[in-house]
Amino acid sequence: VMLEGDWRNIGVPLILDEHGRLSDGQHRLSAVIESETVQQFNVVDGVPHADALLTVDTGRKRSVGDILQIISNDPADPREFTNINNLFSVSRRVWAYEHYKDMTMNSKPAQRMTTAKWVDYITQVSEECQRGVSVGTKMYQNIGMTTSGAGAAHVVCSRIYPDLAAEFAQQVVKPSQIENPAYVLREQALKDSQANRRVQSWVKDSRLCAAMYIKAFNCYRIGAVPKRIKFISVGPAAEAFPTVAE
Repeated sequence: VMLEGDWRNIGVPLILDEHGRLSDGQHRLSAVIESETVQQFNVVDGVPHADALLTVDTGRKRSVGDILQIISNDPADPREFTNINNLFSVSRRVWAYEHYKDMTMNSKPAQRMTTAKWVDYITQVSEECQRGVSVGTKMYQNIGMTTSGAGAAHVVCSRIYPDLAAEFAQQVVKPSQIENPAYVLREQALKDSQANRRVQSWVKDSRLCAAMYIKAFNCYRIGAVPKRIKFISVGPAAEAFPTVAE
């Protein structure tokens, strides 16, 4: 359009933050460079960077992942996030557990969380949730449990029993003995992930993965070795979501 002389300035400004960095208008300026034309723009200077992060050129709200990536790539921002999609998933379930001792994301409070609030929360819990992502990734790679479910469960276990939680996670991945609830959980997850089921496997459901993980950890903490880990999530016998026993 610019190359053909049909582009018009309709007043939508380029936006610069308080450091003079371009926050909005990258696509238009790239088009100027590519078309090798001269164009006129309105400019708004000094918009707070934190506010500018929440929108893009098109008016579409940036996702939480978009913002975390921008923060990580910003040399002026000391915060750094890795494995961003899994980090958000784990952090959301940890938040749910904090607020109503469950890890479902279907509650109204979770749905009312704004992008800005999620970014603030993830910044606060980033370090422990990054460790949760690492553990959850190992669980997914080794026994098929979801990264977000196992990762979030590891975080809430670690908050009360950090050393024991690390030991338990290692035992799930590489058990040292079979008389061990970590081994029981591992074998159930492997069997379930490999089964040819008509209904969805529990290892593919993050809430169920987290519940099973926490139940197995509670047994591990007290030295109990159940024959089977069980969590009933639906029906008249449905259980409350398990919590980490203190």
